[in-house]
Parts: sequence; C-alpha cells; structure tokens
Amino acid sequence: MSTLHLVINAGFEPLKTCIDWAGDSDRIVLLDAGVDSLSNLRCTALMGPLIPESRIRALEADVRARGLAGLCQSLGIAMVSDTDWVGLLAECEQVMSWR
Repeated sequence: MSTLHLVINAGFEPLKTCIDWAGDSDRIVLLDAGVDSLSNLRCTALMGPLIPESRIRALEADVRARGLAGLCQSLGIAMVSDTDWVGLLAECEQVMSWR
C-alpha cells in the first residue's frame, strides 16, 4: 500500500518527520511553502538518499513561483506538473499532509 506524502511547510522538522514515516514504496511531494526546503542545506542533505529513487518531487508551479527551478534541477529533484500531481494522488492509496 503506497502513500503520497505532501510536505506543505518549509523547514527541517516537517520534512524529517515525513521521511521518517514514509515507507519504501511511498512518494513525497514538496508543495506550497514546502518547496522552500530546497534552499535549506539540512533539508537537502536529508532528501539526498531519496533523489536517485525519484521518491521525492516538487510541484513545478510552486518551484517556479519561488524562483527555485534551477536549484531543483541542480539537486536532481524532479518537478511535477499539476496534472502529474493529480496522477500521483490517484495512484496512491493514502495521502498524508505534513505541516
């Protein structure tokens, strides 16, 4: 059973708690203020092991709105469109929000 974890707030604690709870088949999407975690060194270190597996992604509209597209690409984190995000919601059996 896979879960889609939505990290809505920026900062180390919401992201760390989310990653601690996420299972191996779960997906994580940074959105809204959660994409600000891309510019936090502690957060990017925490995300590092999940990047090659494409388990962590960021909502493209929020990344672009904050001018973080270049940083997101340099970190190797995939950006998802609104359509892709809806697809992830449909694929996963549960959704959890982290604030």
